[in-house]
Amino acid sequence: IANYDARFSDEPLDLASDDIVNGVSNMCAAFALTVKILEAAGPNLTPDSFITGGESLGNFVLPWIGEASITPDKHSAGSNVQRYVFSPDDGFWVPEGDPIAAK
Repeated sequence: IANYDARFSDEPLDLASDDIVNGVSNMCAAFALTVKILEAAGPNLTPDSFITGGESLGNFVLPWIGEASITPDKHSAGSNVQRYVFSPDDGFWVPEGDPIAAK
């Protein structure tokens, strides 16, 4: 959200809208994951190197997902679920409570 505000200061986001905040957060997580996979895939990108790059990520952190991982047998990033609450004063999501292992 801070990146958006810096780039589009004349079009502020409506932070009172859960749909807007959730949508931005989901897009940020998807973009961050794509960047991680592309970096892991290396400079000669192919469909196979993209898959291999994604499967090689192991454990990492994404917006909304504090403990994420992808392996050859696990193609969903979330390993744990946790409640997050948006802090308008800070401009980002903060965890609330302890994470719970997803199965």
